[in-house]
Amino acid sequence: MFALGGLPKSLVFMLLRALLRMAFSMAILFVGACAVLCPRAASAAVQDSSGRPAANTLVPAADEATSDEPWFRIDGAARISADYYSMEPDPAGTVSARRPANLYRLLFAPTMHLGDLRIPVTFLLSTDQTNVTTPRVAEQNLSQFLENPMNRISIAPSYQWATVYLGHHVPQYSELSTGDIQLFGAGFDLSPGDFQLAAFHGIAQRAAESTTPAFAASTYERQLTTLRLAYGSPDAARVGLNLVRMRDDSNSVANTDGMLRAESGLLLSLTGDLRFADAVTVKSELAASAFTRDQSAPLSGNEALDAFEDVFDIRESTYGDIAAALSVGLDFDDWGVETRARFLGPGYEPLGFPYVQSDNLEVTLAPRLRLLDGALDFSSSVGLRFNNITDTASPQTRQLLASANLLVQISPDLMVSANYTNFGFRSDVDDFNVRRVDMISHSLAISPLINIPTERLIHQLSATFAYDDFNDGDVLLGALNSSTTRSVFANYTAQFLSIPLSAGIGFNNMVSRPDSLAAGGLGSSSLDVNSLHGSLSYRLFEGMLTPTFKLTYSSSSIGAFTADKNLLLRLGLRYRPARSLTLSLTGSLKLYEYGSARPDVSYKENFIQTALSTTF
Repeated sequence: MFALGGLPKSLVFMLLRALLRMAFSMAILFVGACAVLCPRAASAAVQDSSGRPAANTLVPAADEATSDEPWFRIDGAARISADYYSMEPDPAGTVSARRPANLYRLLFAPTMHLGDLRIPVTFLLSTDQTNVTTPRVAEQNLSQFLENPMNRISIAPSYQWATVYLGHHVPQYSELSTGDIQLFGAGFDLSPGDFQLAAFHGIAQRAAESTTPAFAASTYERQLTTLRLAYGSPDAARVGLNLVRMRDDSNSVANTDGMLRAESGLLLSLTGDLRFADAVTVKSELAASAFTRDQSAPLSGNEALDAFEDVFDIRESTYGDIAAALSVGLDFDDWGVETRARFLGPGYEPLGFPYVQSDNLEVTLAPRLRLLDGALDFSSSVGLRFNNITDTASPQTRQLLASANLLVQISPDLMVSANYTNFGFRSDVDDFNVRRVDMISHSLAISPLINIPTERLIHQLSATFAYDDFNDGDVLLGALNSSTTRSVFANYTAQFLSIPLSAGIGFNNMVSRPDSLAAGGLGSSSLDVNSLHGSLSYRLFEGMLTPTFKLTYSSSSIGAFTADKNLLLRLGLRYRPARSLTLSLTGSLKLYEYGSARPDVSYKENFIQTALSTTF
């Protein structure tokens, strides 16, 4: 919960509970009011231009403005849900709960249209602290709650070529600068004609003091500033300059346990895109970064980083490097191919992509083919990745990643898809590591799908047959671990035409066997998994009320242990009094009994979720 200084904790909790109940009550009233007062907008939101129901979406996309639409209108979606969970292990304390006892979520995503002005608003909130990138805070204050990336609050008004961002936003500028980090702050994007000026400043990581430093370290508040200048047309030629500035606030955490270091970084990148003949696309980018591991380190001169010294403090803990990316693509109606190459130096820090590793070179070739008026669709990708190419931290490694996908539409009622993937890994030998590891994994899956319409029923049969082969060995020592896995998944569904009833049954079987084992190797035990499920669904009152039923029994065993047994019962009820309003109730009961791996241990789980949603 929140911590408000100066007020008794009991009073704070009382006020927050009252405010939370009021917010959920107002949300329910708003959902109901939208369903009653906005029937025309709701009908348009769930149908396409031909009058058929549109695909299910969480937030309906805004329709293009037409001359007969009102100057002011509101559309969007809202949803409120509550989860209740309990677990009863036997004996008590032998199994930990997998969910919180209760969890409430609220989605409110309206979009206001005032002529050419469009104002989308998103509130996606949860009562529980579910962030996993920073330590769990015993008592969240308001700022920590808003900065939690698992919550999302955003307002993004736009008028013609101008957009303003308030709240949560992910700036997406280029492959090497920023595009995969959510910020909480403010910014804008201005694109008059061929010009673009975009900027955003916000918090990328909230400040949090860990109560269990042995498991999760404290984190400073991390602020990020992004800037983009670009000129040109995406359909012809375009150049852009990107800047990313990152800095930790060393005053945001009082107790650092002497282990936490405030970091900072600066990144610059230049992009160039070309498109000609309506089929040829060339994209390129060159980037450089400087990164400081410890802001408290003494200032220091570094000739390699002279270009940054006027805008960035160069310290003894500062290092830098460059990165580059290039792609060339040919795109025609029935075929196409794209080649991509990317290099990241060992000291390059992609500030806007926090999970991308540096010191590697990647080369990828991705052809595609479409024949027989789309009845045959083939796509593939083959890539090589070289890690630690400077040989500074560990032995150099090479990875081969390949995939192929084939889709064949034999007839309107028969389709077959196939998928193949390959992953290969090899490490070299160096002075510190005399071992060389080879690892290869192959996976093949074939999935047929057939529909059989009759006068009374529509039968649908689907299946997947999969084969996986895994080999992991030390080439010099001759030790080898290898295993094969075979899987079969099958499902049958019957849709009755005379009555609104649908029924289904399915099973899956997976068998994994070790072929050869090194001493102490992983995967030394076989694995067997089997499951069988059946389901029923019936639509009452012309689809207004739909109860559902599903029962699943499964067993799994490892090695010589007897099998674990699992029985899962799931019941559901969906009530739709209007096209735009849906009330759903789902409940499940799970009975799990361990085999001889944990003798005489079992547990029972109960889960209930209720939700009220609307489109308007």
